[in-house]
This record gives sequence, structure tokens and C-alpha cells, in this order.
Amino acid sequence: MNQTEQKAYNWLLAHGAKENSIVFQQHKSPDFITNLGNFEVKHAEGQLVILTQNQICMLESNDVTFLVYIGHNEEPLVLSSSEFIKRFRIHIFHFVEGRPKNITIREDQAKWITDKHINLSRFVQAKLDEEMKK
Repeated sequence: MNQTEQKAYNWLLAHGAKENSIVFQQHKSPDFITNLGNFEVKHAEGQLVILTQNQICMLESNDVTFLVYIGHNEEPLVLSSSEFIKRFRIHIFHFVEGRPKNITIREDQAKWITDKHINLSRFVQAKLDEEMKK
């Protein structure tokens, strides 16, 4: 568990999560499943948050609450998916052939992706294929 996840774990306990009900998923999303609900923990620097493709898919769900720690703050912002999209600039991180490839999308683009249930990796691959055929 990293420092941000540890802060979130402590926050969950302080806000009524029962210790024996907290399931931490280190390599899955959401990060925590509890008797209070599902929580994804993110660290932000300013307005930027990095998400994986799987985490982008979670934005479609109202079943996840985002706990966002900005800088070195000890208390998180507690946000629904829609509040999260409105509040932050989202940077998508994913791997292509073992090398990281990053793109930054605007808030309106993130909303469109979510509203249309787009798999961003497939979408970008298809557009790249189209361009490569020209």
C-alpha cells in the first residue's frame, strides 16, 4: 500500500468503515471495497489526475467514490464520478507493447468518452490505423 492509499485507509476507518469489511485491491480498481461503498484513491498535482483505461471505465459507474489527495494534504476531496470529471484534467496512462504511452484529454472529451462508453485504446488504435492507410 502506498502513502496515498494508507491515508485513504485511515480516512475510511475514521469515517465509519469497519476494519474487517475493508478489502484493498492493490492492482485492481476500485482500490477499496468497504461496507460504506467502493472507493478509488488518486493523488493529484494541481488539476491533473492520471487514470488508466480501466479507471476511465469506472467513471461511467456511480458505484465508485473518488478520494483525491491534492499535493501533501492529509484530507481527501470526496467526489462522485461526475464531480471528479468536472474538477480535474484527466491524463490517461496505458501501455502499448510494454512502453508507456500517455495522452491528455480535456474535460469535455472525458465526458464524451464516458457518455459514449468508448474504449479509448480501441478508438485511438482505429484512428491511427486510418491515418496510417493514407
